[in-house]
Amino acid sequence: MAGFDRRAALCEQPAPPRVTGIDFVQVVDPHDQHVLQVFFLIDPDTLAAPMVAAAAMPTGAAPGLVSIVSTSGGESIVSPHIVRQTWESQATPAGPRTVLEIEVAEPGDFSMYRLTINDARVDRWFNDVAFSFKQGCPSDLDCEPTSECPEEDMPEPRIDYLARDFTSFNNALLDFGAENWPQWRERIPADAGVMLMEVFSALGDEFSYIQDRYAREAYLATATEGRSRRGLARLVDYRPDPGRSASTLLAVTVAAGGAFATAGLRVWALRESTPPIVFELGTSVADRLAGRHYWPICAAMCRCWRSFRRLTRMWIRPIRAGTGSANGWHCDPPRRIRRCRRAAGLCASPPSSRRTTRCFWSM
Repeated sequence: MAGFDRRAALCEQPAPPRVTGIDFVQVVDPHDQHVLQVFFLIDPDTLAAPMVAAAAMPTGAAPGLVSIVSTSGGESIVSPHIVRQTWESQATPAGPRTVLEIEVAEPGDFSMYRLTINDARVDRWFNDVAFSFKQGCPSDLDCEPTSECPEEDMPEPRIDYLARDFTSFNNALLDFGAENWPQWRERIPADAGVMLMEVFSALGDEFSYIQDRYAREAYLATATEGRSRRGLARLVDYRPDPGRSASTLLAVTVAAGGAFATAGLRVWALRESTPPIVFELGTSVADRLAGRHYWPICAAMCRCWRSFRRLTRMWIRPIRAGTGSANGWHCDPPRRIRRCRRAAGLCASPPSSRRTTRCFWSM
């Protein structure tokens, strides 16, 4: 059984109606906020005992008929002072309505106010109404009730974490589509769905490759790029040397009388089952100082000859005694020799137990 609707019962009173009630309060000018209009459920001039005569409008209302008080005590104004209250006929789209127009000395603040009409011909359930003087101010309040749609209980998709290339990704997407949309059966390349699956599979393949590369370059044991290794080394405050080309020790045997090896001459280190390693003779400090582009080879067997720019020393020993310089050793060192002495030193690859000569020169 439906509950009693007092508002509907009030509006459906038999003629002539005995009581009325407040419908709503309107702020006439939102910028001025000094004038209010009270609309009623039943026009007060149509009651059995009219509150105002229709022919007398506009006319003033009885003093003390209306009171306005803040429901929360007010931020700055508790009860605005009423300076005028007048019965008027107001034109509306539904026809003329009898309203009570109220003017206050100063508008209320942002708190809520309650307007009350003290008259027995106004039903006690509808003789007051809450309103705000700022009802015409811009607001972002949305009075439409929010509708929260419950989330659909979707099954968790089965993910193949071993899919790492285009084919496996494409097969996984085909299986997913067949499971969730069984009515979709097109598998021709011209189909838009197939095209999108191929695009996603290609992207997945590319992302998998990038993930693998990042994983490899994150460890010294598997990094393949020099910048990755340098970055990992800097994490422990170590800055690697940028490095130089590979160098080697070259053993040369020449005929008596000497010969010249031009800078840039290529030599090979032979290996089994693999291509030979190519080396190239560089220019020495002496060649740069003398403006030459070759290196003089003594009539001797050089066991530790480093033919590179920063060469500063060399071990030589003669083929036979009495060959070369006055001291019995043949050596054609560069200019600015610091010292050249006999010593019993050995190279990295010892030539023999015979005496050798070690030559030094400055850079």
